[in-house]
Amino acid sequence: MSIQFVVEDGTGKSTATAYITVAEFKQYWENRGRTFTQNDATIQSWINQATEYIDGSFQFKGCQVLDTQALRFPRYGVIKFNGIIIDSDIVPVQIKNSTAFIACQVGDSINLNSLQTNIRSETYGPVSKSYSGSESISFDYIKKQLQELIVSGNKIIRVN
Repeated sequence: MSIQFVVEDGTGKSTATAYITVAEFKQYWENRGRTFTQNDATIQSWINQATEYIDGSFQFKGCQVLDTQALRFPRYGVIKFNGIIIDSDIVPVQIKNSTAFIACQVGDSINLNSLQTNIRSETYGPVSKSYSGSESISFDYIKKQLQELIVSGNKIIRVN
């Protein structure tokens, strides 16, 4: 069986699994001086994981265009800090760049399921858990890339 890899093109596909193509991933990294020799299926799995991570980690402004779409984008009602409205029939470049960046982290053997946001230890009553620093990385680049697209603070809801 082969990997399911369907790239969202801005139409709100119900089967989409990815925000970028393998070619977009390779171009993003080639522009930064890095090349990849892995086969397309391997890179597709990295992209799928990165897409899933982005969709599960951030609360985005606006609303999904279709109830049936598989991913969080496309969206309508997303307004950038400068007042510009992001088109509701695209995947913004910030999402694409973030996907490429995180996919590379997956390729570099970072397990997205075990990432901690700089938490070194936690204590709940008598139970304590400490984490090694190896998997604790910061995605400051991603947060910066996505800052205009994500909801920050408490969401205000108007009730009539």
